[in-house]
Amino acid sequence: MSRQGWFLLTAAAVVLSALFLRWGAVNQTEINGPLRKDAGDYYRYAYNLKHFGVFSRSDTGIQSDRAPSPDALRPPGYPLFIAAFLDDGKGYSFMPRVLMAQAVLGAATVLIYLLIFRTCLRLPLAAAAAGLAAISPHLVNSSVYLLTECLFTFLVGVSLLALIAGLKRKSWPFIAGAGCAMALSLLTRGTTLYLALFILPLFFMKAVCPRYMRVSALSALVIPIALAHGAWTYRNIGAIGESSDPTLTANFLQHGMYINMMYEGRPETYGYPYRADPLSDEMQGKPGRVLAEIGKRFLDEPARYAAWILVGKPMLFLSWNLTESVGDAFVYAPITTPYGYSTPFFITHRISKALHAPVMGLAIMAMIVVLWRAVKGEDVGVAPLVLSTVMLYFIILHAIGSPFPRYSIPTRPIAYGLAMLPLQWLWLRISPRIRSQ
Repeated sequence: MSRQGWFLLTAAAVVLSALFLRWGAVNQTEINGPLRKDAGDYYRYAYNLKHFGVFSRSDTGIQSDRAPSPDALRPPGYPLFIAAFLDDGKGYSFMPRVLMAQAVLGAATVLIYLLIFRTCLRLPLAAAAAGLAAISPHLVNSSVYLLTECLFTFLVGVSLLALIAGLKRKSWPFIAGAGCAMALSLLTRGTTLYLALFILPLFFMKAVCPRYMRVSALSALVIPIALAHGAWTYRNIGAIGESSDPTLTANFLQHGMYINMMYEGRPETYGYPYRADPLSDEMQGKPGRVLAEIGKRFLDEPARYAAWILVGKPMLFLSWNLTESVGDAFVYAPITTPYGYSTPFFITHRISKALHAPVMGLAIMAMIVVLWRAVKGEDVGVAPLVLSTVMLYFIILHAIGSPFPRYSIPTRPIAYGLAMLPLQWLWLRISPRIRSQ
């Protein structure tokens, strides 16, 4: 069979496996209160958009059919996605359509990352990395919740595929596509706001971007993101009189400021230390006040705080257990889940959990080596450099703010691809010796 034939066969096997697990999960999982907390906010935003044309998380429209007041607590991308599946009724009737669409998006995400991995890995290793993404319980379960993870992971994957293709082909239209996808990811979850700035230094590396296309490439990446952010900011100023709601920023910073995710080291506060902090009300919605408190605590215990930020937070961010949720790979508690009784789900869960720690260790090692070699001026390849840069961005971002493992779910496919690089390096080193024997 030709190389292309093997690739098509591999892609079909990996994508069908991903779709099988996701389709099974959305059809066999029952969540206890699927429209609560964040999910409830997204539903109300979608409902109010569809029925009143107002972006608001208020339940006024649902309870009394009166138009609610606008707000800007969350970005509009995911509510717009949900609104496309809403009917004229209330309640849960729309959810199967959304979840099935997410199952398809999840399988498409696996294909996207397989295409990315194939640009820098041999087919068996690319297939292994995509296979880990296909069976990951965290990625599978992202399809069963009315939360941003599934759509956001897909959009980040599309942006990286387009960016890598654009840089490898020296094509600014592909890079413009990456900018558009990154803009949509920003409107889905605000954590990609500074990602383009983090990527910009890559455009000044000769091995990545030739001098003649730097201006066009940079413009193609940045302009869509700036337009999206500018449009959302303009809307917010007109609707609520402010550029954004500071609540999420304050929460993002505050929720990560407690060493080991405990208030004053008390085990009973683990995961939700801010609930026990008497200063929480005072810091609510005030990023400046939160930063002042972080600075005070850092000065009180500089060594412990530095260790928490540099080591503790990244380790927690990349850990298996969703500590801020119900645990394991679940955000909201399931009443029933195929992971409790289905053999394929049980086996893939066991494999994923057993491999999680070594895979994350290999990914971090690869990221450090790739970035170190790039800083020294070596040509490390476009895909490894982009993946390593994006992985580092998310680690640094969540070392500054909240390191909840749930927020690392969109980085899991990136980590799986990076983890295969050391294995490829090892194979390239030993294979000549094997052939010479």
